[in-house]
Amino acid sequence: MNTSFDTFISPLLSLIDNKLLLFIVVFIITVASLYYIKHKAKSGFSISDRFWIFWTGHKRKEGSDLIDDIIEIEKFNYHYNTNAVSKREKVQFENWVRKYELDFKLLSKLKGYFSIDILKVKKVKTRWSLAAFLLIFVPFFLLWGSLMVALKPAGLIKMKETSWFWLNKNEAAEYNYFGGKNEGG
Repeated sequence: MNTSFDTFISPLLSLIDNKLLLFIVVFIITVASLYYIKHKAKSGFSISDRFWIFWTGHKRKEGSDLIDDIIEIEKFNYHYNTNAVSKREKVQFENWVRKYELDFKLLSKLKGYFSIDILKVKKVKTRWSLAAFLLIFVPFFLLWGSLMVALKPAGLIKMKETSWFWLNKNEAAEYNYFGGKNEGG
């Protein structure tokens, strides 16, 4: 396969030449990065700090100020998807993970189902709701009659001012959507 440098670069150059398309791409990337950061962060301060680090790569110097403690807790919450509110909870979590050699990646996926203050997983209750039933099964039952027509080697026709008729090579019968066929002639 003969690939040249131009085949890769020419779409990028055309993107740069088209200012409107370039603006749309940059806008989508910016909105997507903001959405990602907002989804991961727990507070407005964390969002602004994460956005600053994400786009500039500039990190604050670590010190002993209160703001540095807040940044450390927010960074911990950002990386591990937890809701720690103090350095004590952060240190307890780290010690707990090290002591029992737990998979912190699995714990970070628990999000709202992990209580960091007591270091336990909350019970997850699953149940089928009426909405799930309606979204899954009702369309299936409504389409059942259409499936019966579509899968058989026959035809369904409607004559003027009469009902539907089911035709195949053996018979012609009046068709009822909810209950089979009535024998015709």
